[in-house]
Amino acid sequence: MEIHLLDQKENKLVKRKEIKFAVAFLQAPPKKAELKAEVGKALNTAPDNIAIRRLRNVFGMRKSIGFAYVYENVDDLKKNETKPILKRMGFTVAEKKKKIKGGAKKEGAK
Repeated sequence: MEIHLLDQKENKLVKRKEIKFAVAFLQAPPKKAELKAEVGKALNTAPDNIAIRRLRNVFGMRKSIGFAYVYENVDDLKKNETKPILKRMGFTVAEKKKKIKGGAKKEGAK
């Protein structure tokens, strides 16, 4: 598996780097955990600070194009990422309960 960094942008507002990369492979496409480790090696950062947002295969080739966010620390990652991405990464997401105004209505009431 070979990883080539195609584009790298610094987003100072949310304290992250936005990385576009290409990965070439011989067998099946690599798992996201393996990709996080390889991108972490290429950028000298911990794999826990990386959120892979998108990974698409190139038709007819053993190549994928991916997009990832690299945060400075895990707290920034938890603060800025969406709930589905955090759930996919294995973090627990606290759900907020919505309050119903006016109380619950009975089914038989008119």
